[in-house]
Amino acid sequence: MIRVFVADDHALVREGLKRVIAQHRDLQVVGEAARGDEVLAAFETARWDVLVLDVGLPGLGGAEVLRALRAQNSRLGILMLSMHEEDGHALRLLQAGADGYLSKSRSPDEIIVAIRAVATEGKYLTPRLATLLLEGDHGPAAPLAVLSDRELEVLRLIVRGRSPSLVAADLGLAPSTVSTHLARIKSKLAIHSTAELVELALRTGLLERAPG
Repeated sequence: MIRVFVADDHALVREGLKRVIAQHRDLQVVGEAARGDEVLAAFETARWDVLVLDVGLPGLGGAEVLRALRAQNSRLGILMLSMHEEDGHALRLLQAGADGYLSKSRSPDEIIVAIRAVATEGKYLTPRLATLLLEGDHGPAAPLAVLSDRELEVLRLIVRGRSPSLVAADLGLAPSTVSTHLARIKSKLAIHSTAELVELALRTGLLERAPG
């Protein structure tokens, strides 16, 4: 039996994952959490085989939880789940210790395959992520490597049209903290306007161009 812990800040997503997992006799959901600090607290007493971890948890984000757990238990399987497609950020999470990364747009069947692979084989890579690993730091997303995980998440939301106040609400941060992150992003990338940030996001694949 593969024991699975589900961490996502959206109750509907958690319920959906739990129902999908419950359809398979070799899988069992043993717990759930909506925040990063709840994951770490539960880990003190729980025993899991695979953690399905949302990248965009409010407060203590998925990347921070990943690093904290890796420091405590190198054998725990961690499958990152994100609203974003596989890209340079996903590659960075793998390099930080994640065993797999899937976009939430993937099918329920693939999520089950990924959970089993992480539990039994130790890793799950989509073809896109395998290609990124081969490209290393020379792929199109290389300019974003100077950003921290939180800065990259802030950038993702800003270039998609979210205001700093809405980004703060999305990530469970203070508006002043988001403003600080945004200032650091622009400084690190030597960029002075949101329009330039959008152009860079399009060039690196962080943001897809509208069809037509």
